[in-house]
Amino acid sequence: MIRKPLLITLTLAALLVALPLSAPAAAETAPSPDYAHYGTIRLEGTLDINANPVADYPLELAAGDPITAILDCAPKPGTLDPYLLVYGPDGTLLTPIALFTEPLYDDGIADGQCGGGYSGGTYSFFAPIDGQYVFRVTSYDYLNQYADLGTGSGGYILELFGEFTGIPGCDDFITEGDTVGAVLLADTIAYWAPGEITAPRVTLNGGDSVRVRGVNDDGTYYQIVYACELLWVPAGTLGPNFDAVWQGTPLPGTVLKDK
Repeated sequence: MIRKPLLITLTLAALLVALPLSAPAAAETAPSPDYAHYGTIRLEGTLDINANPVADYPLELAAGDPITAILDCAPKPGTLDPYLLVYGPDGTLLTPIALFTEPLYDDGIADGQCGGGYSGGTYSFFAPIDGQYVFRVTSYDYLNQYADLGTGSGGYILELFGEFTGIPGCDDFITEGDTVGAVLLADTIAYWAPGEITAPRVTLNGGDSVRVRGVNDDGTYYQIVYACELLWVPAGTLGPNFDAVWQGTPLPGTVLKDK
């Protein structure tokens, strides 16, 4: 469960644990997802080539789930030349590493500091097997041990689009009777408690479906279940879900503890 500062098991925490660089495995390429209908999550962080040169984000997928990861440097202009790696449940590297040719999932090799244009990587695929996949954010500088380039440190944004099965045990964590389906009316950042922004910062996208448990004491925040975590969002960013299941069911007014 998310604590303060935010530590996520999947979507929300960067694990600075190295995985082996094994030979790339074949993964069926996924088409560009329909962002309006897929789950999305946005993660922001900062790399330091000396202190924390990589950040790993694990995500639970079922075989056949489509997923797209988009990595970009931020803010622009900046100092990071970001590089995206994706590992399968067995630690196998799914994205090939091309040291002297431009890989499809990176905008260019050693292309310098973050400029005004697109300066990151993207990778789309269908999960070949069930399990936990790891999306690694690093830099070309660190990957190839070129510490003299000066592009191994700086801010980044990682966005994940797809159909997430979530974390094992989530069904036990929250039951159908505890929540009501809702829709995010606008992009919003997540809070670990009302008024307390998560760290790292997580942005939820307008149009995403979430499950709502209740409100805080003054009704200014709703508590939601997102990727098996309890988060808070401003009340004005949520509305009823008018799909065939929820049909506009009013959001719950149950008062919950703020923390």
